[in-house]
Amino acid sequence: MISNAASAGGTWWVIEKNPKTLLPEEMPHYVPADRSPEVIGQADILVITGVTLINHTLEGILSAARPDADIAVMGPTAGGLPDPLFKRGVPGGGGCGSDPPGQAAGNSLSGRFRIPFSGPVC
Repeated sequence: MISNAASAGGTWWVIEKNPKTLLPEEMPHYVPADRSPEVIGQADILVITGVTLINHTLEGILSAARPDADIAVMGPTAGGLPDPLFKRGVPGGGGCGSDPPGQAAGNSLSGRFRIPFSGPVC
């Protein structure tokens, strides 16, 4: 997802609780999670990972979003049951492929789990 944002140009940010998961070229766009309301309210497009469903941060992100923002929740943990997202005003979402199982386990253990993203599935 991040590489697509970078290639599109414009201003973009990566809000992340664990900056060790970011590549060096992504660090100039890094915003610590505790500063997220500063940038979420400026964004016209929000692509939120499904991890926010697990770590209970989705509500805070949605409350900080502009009313006219385009919002999608993406990733392997977001594609299952969309009704809870729709009830929260998220108009779109989808899953995506991940690393092959053996590679995913190694990447996950190293903190470098990356999800290749080419667009919404649903």
